Amino acid sequence: MLRVGGILCAVDVDEAATAFDPEPPSWPALAAALAATAVRRGGDPFVGRKLHRLLSAAGLVGVTTVGLPVSSDDLPAQTFVETMLAPAARPIDDDLLDGATVSRGWDDLRAWATDGGGFGYALGWMAAARKPDGWNSRARP
Repeated sequence: MLRVGGILCAVDVDEAATAFDPEPPSWPALAAALAATAVRRGGDPFVGRKLHRLLSAAGLVGVTTVGLPVSSDDLPAQTFVETMLAPAARPIDDDLLDGATVSRGWDDLRAWATDGGGFGYALGWMAAARKPDGWNSRARP
């Protein structure tokens, strides 16, 4: 429970900002299937860009957002793929991409990471806001 005057901080990603150069040929299909699976399961792979609006609509005040870029310049490329994309933790529904295609896609990204000449980046967003005096705890539209 957040007390009046307390600060709420939320951090999430925006999958649309994840990119690679050179782009592995399997990445677009893999990215689309990851996003579609997340949406089907109640997630929002693009929620990062919405944090400011969502916190404001909830009645919080003083909303501030900060972009959190992470690239393969910040992390070794292999760590970037395993940490930022988390292949072991991200399911893909079988009707979107079959298991063999998913495995090839992750293998392509791992190969991209070991080749040594590529650049990848992802973007997260951090938003902070304050619970105002006179807060009404009822849900807001």
